Amino acid sequence: MIGYPPTEELYLGCECMDLDHVALFIYFPPSEEDSKSVIEDIDDLPTIFLSVSTRNYFEEVLPPIIYFYDKTAWQTFFYNNWYKRLWFAGRYIVNPTYLREFGILDAFDFQNKDLDKLDAFLALISSDIDDNIKENSELWLDDDRWAIRFQPTRLTFKNDDTEQPWQLGWEPHFKQRGFFGRIRYAFKYIFGIHSPEKNFTLYEKDAAKMRGMIKWVQEENFALLKKEASKIEGMTEWMQNINKKDEENDK
Repeated sequence: MIGYPPTEELYLGCECMDLDHVALFIYFPPSEEDSKSVIEDIDDLPTIFLSVSTRNYFEEVLPPIIYFYDKTAWQTFFYNNWYKRLWFAGRYIVNPTYLREFGILDAFDFQNKDLDKLDAFLALISSDIDDNIKENSELWLDDDRWAIRFQPTRLTFKNDDTEQPWQLGWEPHFKQRGFFGRIRYAFKYIFGIHSPEKNFTLYEKDAAKMRGMIKWVQEENFALLKKEASKIEGMTEWMQNINKKDEENDK
């Protein structure tokens, strides 16, 4: 049996710094008592477990009557109101492949400064790195109730075309089920009958793909940094030329 105390743990926080957004990676090495032949007979032996904390932030029930003239309070209500759960759950019932952008529970973005730590941890079970990662690449993990999708993400802002750095993040979604299973779990979602803790298993092939995503994000961010640096260098050169012309005119 594989189920021994972990020798490695890695706690990581979300980019938003919310204390409710925590990811715990746990590495379980094979026991010395387990023979090599037994381990090789197990297909895709799970050796890293991921435990995440995520909640349903669609919980506003009543409009902000007390703050009736507070525009921000109304915006919060329209974005986070409980009634949206009815819409998401209804769409899931009629369409098992329904995927809401940003997920149906709190999403999570790893802090870029932690990606090297995560890569080193994933290397405990996979020395391979998937080099076929693109902007729209995805990695799916699921447990008995939920599915989470890992993918490269970047923030965008209205009326601002500034290129933002890439991040690696994940978002929770409904798991694909039969019709009656969808009804059951849709009602559980509506009434918040679920634990904030979700648990998933990473296999060797999953770790290789996630390491590929980390590599892609870091390379894209380095290219963006070089691009911004060249702009600054160009502006610096332009200012030097202006100052040089001013000095010549003064003479």
